[in-house]
Amino acid sequence: MDIRASDDDGTRNRPLSVWKERDSIGGRAVDALVMILDGPGCTWSKKVGCTMCGYNNNVDRNAVSEKELLMQVEYAMNR
Repeated sequence: MDIRASDDDGTRNRPLSVWKERDSIGGRAVDALVMILDGPGCTWSKKVGCTMCGYNNNVDRNAVSEKELLMQVEYAMNR
């Protein structure tokens, strides 16, 4: 299943996934916003392959523009 999201114009304007969860920082429980951006994939996956998250199967290996990355972050922050 392809989970990439795009507008009709083909821009990559939304992250692959966004969620909120509790995390621990300095021994304190805090709210965390997690976003998996639609980019060319992580360095680890490119170097040696990775089976941890599975998002590497759904990324577009082409470069993503700075504008598209900012649109993805803005989308996630407004959720």
